[in-house]
Amino acid sequence: MSAKVLIIGGSGSIGRELIHFLSQNNPELQIIAAGRNIESLLQLQERFGNEIFIRNMDCNKNYDLREVIKNCDLVCNCAGPSSVTGPAVAQECLRAGIPYTDPSDHAAMRTVFEREEDNKKISSAIFGAGIVPGFSGTLSLWFHDLLHGADHKLKRQDIYYAAKDEFSYAAAYDYADSIRLASLSETEPAKPHLIELPDFKQTFFACSYLSEEIIRIRKMVSIPLYYHNCFIGEDMLNALATVGGLHGGSLSLIDSAAILMKASKSCVNEFGKGHSFLCRAEMEDGTVHSVSVFIEDANALMGVMTGMAIQAQLKRKIDGVHYFAEIMEPEEVISQLQQSGCIAIDSQKNHVAKCSASKGVLHYA
Repeated sequence: MSAKVLIIGGSGSIGRELIHFLSQNNPELQIIAAGRNIESLLQLQERFGNEIFIRNMDCNKNYDLREVIKNCDLVCNCAGPSSVTGPAVAQECLRAGIPYTDPSDHAAMRTVFEREEDNKKISSAIFGAGIVPGFSGTLSLWFHDLLHGADHKLKRQDIYYAAKDEFSYAAAYDYADSIRLASLSETEPAKPHLIELPDFKQTFFACSYLSEEIIRIRKMVSIPLYYHNCFIGEDMLNALATVGGLHGGSLSLIDSAAILMKASKSCVNEFGKGHSFLCRAEMEDGTVHSVSVFIEDANALMGVMTGMAIQAQLKRKIDGVHYFAEIMEPEEVISQLQQSGCIAIDSQKNHVAKCSASKGVLHYA
């Protein structure tokens, strides 16, 4: 009998892409798309026909969850905000001993898995299969492996990520919550700077940051590894300062999400839309290598990566609780994303690059 996979939030932007990937690559699976909006579910079934089943449910209600997941072989949560839905779904999967997958890695969900008594109840859990975390860690390892055989050893690696996109409510809520939860121990020394990213030919304000995924990736590469979030536009910078500043604590998460959504829309209207990574590696001989990666479709990328995580779990390759980037082969992931048309890698950047600075802005050519 084929495996039965439940996708909570199946009619959402990531859920739809995940179902498309699985239906194309694993037609033998029994896919159940679940969610609260019955109209969206019916539209989804009209698109995929007999390839999927639908189930109207509210994942915030334990009874609904238990009834739906009890006969499933794997559960994937694509519903948001993940800070709200993730812990509830994860807890029910742990209770039932069902493998779990999540594109997110919210701290509240991680806490569920960190309890030793619960950790023993689940055979497999993969989270962080999105862009950040997920692609960010995978790309770091891929770039590290790419240069591992170079004539000179790696001295330092930097990863820059810029997202010019409109926040959905769920994404804005989760991002506001992550800013709220960030402690001093999770924040890199403040060294903000300006940088021009090759894919956009625009100047961004870059701020270093630290996360659980980054901490784990650093242990794998054993070199100084730094990540930088890149922002553009006065409206977005002001919104981030408001949400994360001294007065941010007085705002509700709903109000904070509204501020971020408005700022992101303004950013897209003024500067365009797109997601891009710049990987930069400094070698011991002083040379600098860089490669630029443009994300063609962010939702499609997350759908493919989450689908790859599910494939790995169903093949019983994965035991225990892991981040996506920890257990997936970087070359395999990058290759699949290229074949799926999710990313474009600027091969012209994959060489010794010259770095220059003018008016305080870093340029890579």
